[in-house]
Amino acid sequence: MFIQNWWGIWPRVADINQSIFFFIYSLLPIFLFYLISVILFPDFKNQEKVVMKEYFYGNTRWLFALFAVYFVLTIISSFVYNDIGNVLVQNIIRGGGVVLAATAAYFNRTVWLHVIFLAIGYYMLIQFFLALPT
Repeated sequence: MFIQNWWGIWPRVADINQSIFFFIYSLLPIFLFYLISVILFPDFKNQEKVVMKEYFYGNTRWLFALFAVYFVLTIISSFVYNDIGNVLVQNIIRGGGVVLAATAAYFNRTVWLHVIFLAIGYYMLIQFFLALPT
């Protein structure tokens, strides 16, 4: 996600250099990724043993909720910046990402549903890349 965000910033560099608003707005996804990484990984400085699977499923609601916020932010960004490619198709795919992430946050303990959503998410990512200009 971070690489995709970094790649998507290049067409917006002129806007980001033009205004402090655009610059601060461009930092919001990076801040969200920071929050996601904080939630995703436990504090290993404690001497207690951490069971990663339990820790992950204990935080999946927040993790997927932040992913949903990220997808909403990317939809808003398509209106803030002049996006390239077929923006309507991209926003439909992003909206699907919001639905998948919000549903995964709601059903945060259903492992088989997460596997299905992962497959759907990869399919949507391929469709998103196909909607970009060549």
